[in-house]
Amino acid sequence: ENGKRELFARSVDSMKQVMKVAEKEGVTVCVEAVNRFESALINTAKEALQYADAVGSKNLGIHLDSYHMNIEENCMGDAIRLVGKRLRHFHTGDNNRNIPGRGHIDFDEIFRALKDIDYKYSIVSEPFLQMGNEVGYDIRVWRDILDDPTEARLDEGAKELLDFTRNMLKK
Repeated sequence: ENGKRELFARSVDSMKQVMKVAEKEGVTVCVEAVNRFESALINTAKEALQYADAVGSKNLGIHLDSYHMNIEENCMGDAIRLVGKRLRHFHTGDNNRNIPGRGHIDFDEIFRALKDIDYKYSIVSEPFLQMGNEVGYDIRVWRDILDDPTEARLDEGAKELLDFTRNMLKK
């Protein structure tokens, strides 16, 4: 607990300096809540809000990711609604880091909550992680998430992802 508080305080102090430049340049910076297995700093939507409040910049937004939320949040819809208008970037990823809809996350709940807060920013997904590259190693991906990740299969997956997101937004 004490180590996390110290880490949080040092990070806030550093981010205040970053945000001076971001504000001057008109740039929005987002802080992401990441699961406890990848970071100790900010794990939940509530912690992301506490961090943003401590930094105190109108240019600091919050980034939520359904993959991480699946591990850390009691209710993903409530977490999205808690962040509300401060949500500036959203990632869709299923519980298995695969294309949304290929796992067990309730994306109806998520997209309902995004609609509730009138979310207008990017919805991004990163399901095409492969072992053996820098990102795959950094987040401990020890197998290819997409079976047989040829270029054609990656293209098929991208189309599936786009269709899924479009259909969810139409609901």
